[in-house]
Amino acid sequence: MQKKMVLGKIKRLEWEELTETNGKLVVEPFKKGLAVTVGNSLRRMLLSSIKGAAVTSINVQGILHEFTFIPGAVEDIIDIILNIKGIVFRFFDETPKVVYLEKKEEGEVKAKDLVLPAGLTIVNPEHHIMTISEIKDSGLRMEMEVEVGIGYSPADETKREKKIGTLPIDTYFSPVVRVGYEIEDVRVGRVTDYEKLILKIKTNGSITPQDAVAQAASIISDYISIFIKPEGFVEKEIEVKPDEGKERLKQLLNTKIDELEISVRANNCLHLTGITKIGELVRVSEAELLKMRNFGRKSLVEIKEKLAMYNLRLGMTDIENLVEKEEQLAEEDREEKDET
Repeated sequence: MQKKMVLGKIKRLEWEELTETNGKLVVEPFKKGLAVTVGNSLRRMLLSSIKGAAVTSINVQGILHEFTFIPGAVEDIIDIILNIKGIVFRFFDETPKVVYLEKKEEGEVKAKDLVLPAGLTIVNPEHHIMTISEIKDSGLRMEMEVEVGIGYSPADETKREKKIGTLPIDTYFSPVVRVGYEIEDVRVGRVTDYEKLILKIKTNGSITPQDAVAQAASIISDYISIFIKPEGFVEKEIEVKPDEGKERLKQLLNTKIDELEISVRANNCLHLTGITKIGELVRVSEAELLKMRNFGRKSLVEIKEKLAMYNLRLGMTDIENLVEKEEQLAEEDREEKDET
């Protein structure tokens, strides 16, 4: 597959190789020294600034820490976590997602066995997660939180504190696996003092090499373009009302759950139990919701996704403290503004 174009003094930009995971891009000619500048800039941006989706924490029923065994599983929890890190997700929006796994029979557990929410797909469905040799009690139940990020992120220990049994995972989000470049001499007419850039990219399949290069170049362009007309750059100060954060949060909590636009079934279940506002909903835990009549796990996933859009979650029993925190931040902003 080849694509050619002419860009200013660049006479050739061609993908000599291009698949879902591998690409070889050839660009020429560059004046002496420019090819390495462009190649190095693209390489650094490709490896550090392309967004990807990955599992950031897991919660296994009956497992409180990573130094234990899942009943009936052949692998220990550390090996299972390493396998989970190998799952490649393709995302369509950047809100955090919760992925579920339920296994009630013996055999191999693969990535395709995961129950995915909308906006998320798996690139490698045959990827091995674990092997179940014996089913214990009600079977295996696991939750995985998938987030979108950039580069490397260490395990967030606050997640362990928020929910007992949650195992945070250190994550490398980047979908770009490897980038290398070569510089070769070329001639243009009778002039031999020109260079050719050969860029080789390997991705995990969640993004094509062509799209990755386009995103990297776009990021570089955004940062560099300001130097073209620096006089047009004006840093604007955003004035925030002292109590804006607090009032916005209060207004959101007093909003009726109908505004969340959840399914009719989930909406009816909540109304039957007297939950009519978002502030009442976020105080309820996941376990309490699942105990409601006719309220299933699909409805739970839907509600969690809707709340995440507003930076809210279930089980927020400290909601009053959150409002007070917003008020404290507003007071600090007001004091800082008075000092300046």
